[in-house]
Amino acid sequence: MVFNSCSILKYQLIVKLISYIKNYQNLKGNEMPIVTIELIEGRTVDQKREMAKQITETIKNVTSVSEDSVEVIFYDLKKENYSKGGKLFIDNK
Repeated sequence: MVFNSCSILKYQLIVKLISYIKNYQNLKGNEMPIVTIELIEGRTVDQKREMAKQITETIKNVTSVSEDSVEVIFYDLKKENYSKGGKLFIDNK
């Protein structure tokens, strides 16, 4: 699976995705859900492709919108621009 090496980020992504899906459950017809994903840099294009595919499929199935109306935006966060517990991610070794 794409997320094996980052279980914490996978959990955060799933929680965020569930939140987005709940917000879009009442969509009608051609309204466009937009999903924004923030990830620590380092994912490959193939991994992002797979995430976009799975996210789009899930939203399509839950909200009954067309695949073409689902937008997924990826933001890569530089490790020096993200901290957790007061420690920059770049300092984690």
